[in-house]
Amino acid sequence: MDMTRKVAVVALAGRRREPLERVVAESKAGTRALAVPTDVCSAAQVDALFAMARERFGRVDVLFNNAGLNAPGIAFENLTLEKWQSVVDTNLTGMFLCAQAAFRVMKDQDPRGGRIINNGSISAHAPRPDSAPYT
Repeated sequence: MDMTRKVAVVALAGRRREPLERVVAESKAGTRALAVPTDVCSAAQVDALFAMARERFGRVDVLFNNAGLNAPGIAFENLTLEKWQSVVDTNLTGMFLCAQAAFRVMKDQDPRGGRIINNGSISAHAPRPDSAPYT
């Protein structure tokens, strides 16, 4: 929420509309904030997100990639392919789709450019037991 106070405009994306709208309301950002329910695993939804941000604000200067989830803490040998795929789709493919969409917008805007920040986790350096798909 602090970002909505420190930058001129912000587009917030997440799977659930209610938490997004609550952040916009609590931030008092009004028309300077855009809440877009988005599943980052869906290329069509990601493209729609960036189209809405560009239409509303005219450009995209920063992407902060932060979507991520983990599977339940279970032993690796008991992890289902579906749970594995869900984590990979969100944490890796979602990051790729958002970065790619941002790159396209940033390359096409004038002045050209922007910044892409891919947020990670301490788990990359200090993995926890039973968190194989996340680390």
